[in-house]
Amino acid sequence: MALLREADTDRLLSPGARCVLGRSRACALVLAEPTVSGEHAVLFQGLDGRWCVRDLGSRNGTFVDGQRITGGGVATLREGAVLRLGARARPWTLVDETGPAAYAVAEDGQVRRALDGVLVLPDDDRPEGWLASSEGVWLWATGEGQERPALGLDEVRAGGQRWWLALPAGEIGDVLVPTMGASMGPDLGQIRLEFRLSHDETFVQLAWRWREEHHEVPARACHRMLLVLARQRLADRAAGLPEGDCGWVHTDRLLEELDASAQKLHVDVLRSRRQLAQMGVTDADALVERRPTTRELRIGVADLSVIASQPAHAASTG
Repeated sequence: MALLREADTDRLLSPGARCVLGRSRACALVLAEPTVSGEHAVLFQGLDGRWCVRDLGSRNGTFVDGQRITGGGVATLREGAVLRLGARARPWTLVDETGPAAYAVAEDGQVRRALDGVLVLPDDDRPEGWLASSEGVWLWATGEGQERPALGLDEVRAGGQRWWLALPAGEIGDVLVPTMGASMGPDLGQIRLEFRLSHDETFVQLAWRWREEHHEVPARACHRMLLVLARQRLADRAAGLPEGDCGWVHTDRLLEELDASAQKLHVDVLRSRRQLAQMGVTDADALVERRPTTRELRIGVADLSVIASQPAHAASTG
């Protein structure tokens, strides 16, 4: 897991996927220094897995290895990088840059690691149970609809054998594990979600735009589910439906089109939400909206585009 060490005190911080730093008691890491703003900066993992820091428009600046980040700017942290908030707060050094991840060990020695914040057991093709965090609490859920809080070294059953869960570190001694922070970046209403398809639609590249930023999302099978929902919302809009009625797809129809089980769909929804959350979209839990009474779903982004690539021979004609 990633670790930051405070100079002089040796206090350790183990950041989650995103971590707001500042003077406010609502921050994951509270720094009671007059030169630190209420919500001063945020730590998060970039697309390449490296840790980044974004200044949240602080009054006295955020510094990495002595270089000031301009308001709203982002800097990458390498192992050994020194981070300082304001002019007088103690600096923090990144002593371990590996990311937080849950994993499970089976009685036969298998090890399964979480992908995009979701751990599926026994594997992705047979999702009998899955582990994911919600509002700072780890939950273990099964295909039968059962759900309960999970702790490190919990024993669960999947694939006909026992598994033991290992979660990112909790609060141990002076190690601080933050809650989810606010003010990280855009919300779903501010981004444009783009789907680029190979000519045969076997590959979906997902990206999102905000202001001048362009972020490509690591390719995952769950993006096909998002593509189906995006196309439905665009088709309904083109047909003149009110925006509130656009994009809703019945769960049974979605399962048939994706040729997937209900368990697999649930995991895909979790993974797609986690991906955007880890990239800084603040309300990513609303990426897929639900109508529980009618069992309908829709994509929670209104600004959408779907671009299909042409076959090479078609692109070269004319």
